[in-house]
Amino acid sequence: MALKLLQPPKLEPITLGTAKNYLKLDHDDDDAFLNNLIKTARKAVEAFTGKCLIMQTWQFSVNSGFASALSDGTYLEGMRSRGKGGIELPKNPFIQLEGDPEIVDDYGHRTIKDFRLDQSGRTARLHFGPSIISLTEGRGVVNISFTVGYGNKVEDVPEPFSHAILIALANLYENRGGPANDNFLVPPALPQSAIDLLLPYRSARLK
Repeated sequence: MALKLLQPPKLEPITLGTAKNYLKLDHDDDDAFLNNLIKTARKAVEAFTGKCLIMQTWQFSVNSGFASALSDGTYLEGMRSRGKGGIELPKNPFIQLEGDPEIVDDYGHRTIKDFRLDQSGRTARLHFGPSIISLTEGRGVVNISFTVGYGNKVEDVPEPFSHAILIALANLYENRGGPANDNFLVPPALPQSAIDLLLPYRSARLK
């Protein structure tokens, strides 16, 4: 399995002005640094909760044999309103698929039509029919492109996430000067007060 970010969020859920007001800063000396910390804090919140805040597009790749083995044939045939098993998309909240899934193998890229999307649970899942095995003998890779997030505006993000980002941001800013990686401060664990805000929103991890 592999996960690749295709389209990052076009903005951060916290504006620079909001961050400076929260930190009570009235100068511009640290603006570039603060923008980096906002992104770092947002990523820490997303990693902890499994939730993507601002709209972003990802590609999830799985072996076709694995995808078929986890799929529920009775759900595919319309005999159930909710599937059992399936390929769970590892990011949420789910918005939409970006086109039909594709099979990639030695013969190139081919669109899969034999699938059904299940959105009845907390996470979106896909179920695939037997055609993905007949096409590849179980040796191909299924690519699923999908968009997730609460929306494309700052106000679309639930307030607890925004507040947790500000708490994490303040913690990072007050403890600046730590080791750096690609111009981003390596984040410590989220402060407990941020964790308390986020726990009700945390997604169950893939097993």
